[in-house]
Amino acid sequence: MTSVRLLSKLMLSLFMLSIFAPVGSAEDLRIAVLEFPRKDREIEYVAKKWNKIILETIEKTDGYALADQKQLKKELKDRGIEPLEGHTILAVEAKQMGPIVGADLFVMGKVVPDGKQFKIDVRIIDANTGEERTSTLTEVTKKDDSIKAAASKLLAEIGSLQGDACNKYLKYAVDYEQAGQWEDAFANYEKMFAFCDSDTQKAYAYTQMGNICAQQRHDVQCAKENYQKAYEITKDWRTLAQLAVIYENENQPQLAIQTYEDVLKMIPADDIKSHADLSARIGMVYQERLKDAQHAIIWYETALDHDSEYDYAIDRLIRLYFENGQYAQAEAKMNKALKADPMKAGTWYPKFAAEYEEMAKSYCAFEGEGDCYNAANVTPQQRQDATAYYEKAISYYQKLIDITQSDHYYKVIGDIYRRMGRMDEALVAYRTFLKNNPDQTNLYCQIIFAMDDSPALRDQALAEARKMAAEYPDEACPYFIIGQHYQRMRVPEIKTSKDCEIQIGYYERAIEEYQKGLSKVTPDHWLYNTLKSSIENLKGPIEKLKVTKDELEWAGN
Repeated sequence: MTSVRLLSKLMLSLFMLSIFAPVGSAEDLRIAVLEFPRKDREIEYVAKKWNKIILETIEKTDGYALADQKQLKKELKDRGIEPLEGHTILAVEAKQMGPIVGADLFVMGKVVPDGKQFKIDVRIIDANTGEERTSTLTEVTKKDDSIKAAASKLLAEIGSLQGDACNKYLKYAVDYEQAGQWEDAFANYEKMFAFCDSDTQKAYAYTQMGNICAQQRHDVQCAKENYQKAYEITKDWRTLAQLAVIYENENQPQLAIQTYEDVLKMIPADDIKSHADLSARIGMVYQERLKDAQHAIIWYETALDHDSEYDYAIDRLIRLYFENGQYAQAEAKMNKALKADPMKAGTWYPKFAAEYEEMAKSYCAFEGEGDCYNAANVTPQQRQDATAYYEKAISYYQKLIDITQSDHYYKVIGDIYRRMGRMDEALVAYRTFLKNNPDQTNLYCQIIFAMDDSPALRDQALAEARKMAAEYPDEACPYFIIGQHYQRMRVPEIKTSKDCEIQIGYYERAIEEYQKGLSKVTPDHWLYNTLKSSIENLKGPIEKLKVTKDELEWAGN
């Protein structure tokens, strides 16, 4: 099991090594060097020589210092590591370095005779996890050069483990981030700095710590400090740009703008896209955070000076011109963009059409069926302005029909004409739409209903209903309109039995039309109950008229 865990950790280290260059060292590193039986003088000689060489090496560096022998033995026992009885342990510890995976690392050696020479079996134990590596140093003789070579090889192996620790901390930090344990992630990123010499690793850690400060702690000062440290290493302006985003999120727009402007000075002049991106971002801060349209326009224009085809800035600028009533500027900006790329007409025409349509709707007191201009609080001038906006919208929808050949826009145009009360033009647009969409006859019904609601257009509504009944014989709604027509018909004054017969004839003809419509629908149809109730509502008036007719006949009238 131990070997499997070691292999897994080794594979992880190799994976991390492929991303970052591992460099580092360790604090509180315990090196327990050479267990040997005192009775074997040759082994004792080799061990003591080797220990002496290691100590001399350590004394020449600032990285290690001699550890207390008794304290080391106690620590070993406390951690469940028991050296063989009767063996001597030489221990050293690192100083001025960072921790290895938060715990001591023990390196224990054992000298073993191997023919005319010796081999040294080495155990390297992570006291925190209990994981262990073993290796064998061979071809060791009693010569000083041979012992020095073996000692150097051991120290080199220890040094390689120190690099692994850097990547272990990085992995722990990333794992904690993925688990949403932000403070644990932050702590592990901090531990990396003690032993990671790679600038790439340090900059990455500072950036991630800055993100945690900003996004999780909402600590602007902490974020600023870490982003600044990352920038000092990489000189990458994007790091400081993140700080500006933090100021935005913390509702400090002036600081955000100042930071973005500082960052712009750092971007190389030939990096056109980045200049455009940041300039547009400043425009967005002015527009959304400070509600300062004029400065926003200046910065969006600046973005387009860098990249004339930058869609985000064009879109923002056009919308801003619309909001400020600068419609000519908006269209000029669009037309300029289309000259560079005519294919974008399919993107911009719908936006312009929708913008003009929304401007027209803003004059309506309500949204619904029929002519919104009938609202009492709409002045003649407002109605005139709204008409102009609607006609602008229609012109763009017509352009879209030309370039897309889409029937859908005929329906949209019909809806606009209908809102304007221009029913003839609405009918033309709807009929064009219906040619290729015969299942959408409900639109035809709605326009006829809207006409029928206006006394001045009822004769036209009746004519359209009869036309629809002929063209779409399975539709119920035209019969309802025709029925409504006959139900509304009145004899000017009921004076004779003949007058009663005529009025009864109108009502009975209405019922006949309603029944035709009723025969076309099922009970779940939206018109079913309306038709049925219309028939029932006429039965009473008919019976009363019949009584009146009889009475008039008896009276000789």
